[in-house]
Amino acid sequence: MRKVSTYYFIFLLIALFAFSFTSCEKKEEPIILPAADSSLKLLTTSLGPNYDKQIFVNLENQQTTVIENNCWDLYFDADPGGYLIYMNGGKGVLIANANTVQFKPISDPTTLKWKWDDANGSNDSLVLSKWIFQSRMPNKDSVYVIDRGSQITDATRYMQFKIIYFDATKYILQIANLDGSNIHNFTIQKDPSKAHVYFSFDNDGTYLNFEPDKNNWHFCFLRYRYVYYQFSPPLLYSVTGIFINNHKVQAAIDSTLLFANVNYNNVQQIHFSHNRDAMGFDWKVYNFTNGRYTTRSFVNYIVKSNYPLKYYKIRFIDFYDDNGLKGTPRFEVQGM
Repeated sequence: MRKVSTYYFIFLLIALFAFSFTSCEKKEEPIILPAADSSLKLLTTSLGPNYDKQIFVNLENQQTTVIENNCWDLYFDADPGGYLIYMNGGKGVLIANANTVQFKPISDPTTLKWKWDDANGSNDSLVLSKWIFQSRMPNKDSVYVIDRGSQITDATRYMQFKIIYFDATKYILQIANLDGSNIHNFTIQKDPSKAHVYFSFDNDGTYLNFEPDKNNWHFCFLRYRYVYYQFSPPLLYSVTGIFINNHKVQAAIDSTLLFANVNYNNVQQIHFSHNRDAMGFDWKVYNFTNGRYTTRSFVNYIVKSNYPLKYYKIRFIDFYDDNGLKGTPRFEVQGM
């Protein structure tokens, strides 16, 4: 009788231990994958043969917004906490520090030390990345001169400006002619629904708010400036390519996989970049033999949308329309 009771007691301990172990084990949560989208779409956009259009593209619904590439000079971070300011390199915009805290006549702008933004758009590569610190230190220079590009043939090609104030809702610029006259303030309203708002020095200042809501576009075709630093002096070159909406997406490039084989699982191993030029401009190359652009259709571009999480694979198949006119990117898009 004693032996039976001992066996029963041991069995009970084992059962209780097993129950305790299983009840403390962390329950596995199911992994929710992005919804699959097996439909392959062919999209075509037209920048014009002179690449004078700028086109915002929504990969999900294939909607586009088209504006003139040269209609703006600067664009501003529209976030309430944003303070970064970018120049229109595709228009040929350059900016120089006037080495003064007050507007004064500038007789020869060609003597100024002109600077440019890098194509990647990183904070430390922007000419106007330090203005906020300069504006808070009166001993620092805070007047800038802008060269709006060679296509501006009147006196407004060169203008002076200062950023005199900003907060969660606006920036305030002070603007003057190159000779220091016509000093006036201009307010640029932020828009928290947008990634950026835009500004032109035309007509004593023009506020532009054409960009789609920041959740409604993935990338933008446009003309921009790429700098070849291996030359001395650096070669500033105008290219036609893509800036991603890095408030919403990241992008990656792959040439090891066939387009048909790119899927959700294998893109997890690819490095994604937040740089605005992550997709770049060399999805097409110029063939000097036949004088035409050839698309690099063996290269895959992957766009990762962060909210909601979704991946798109893209490959370019042409840069010409049915009439043989350049400036018409054609590309396949498939959601993953």
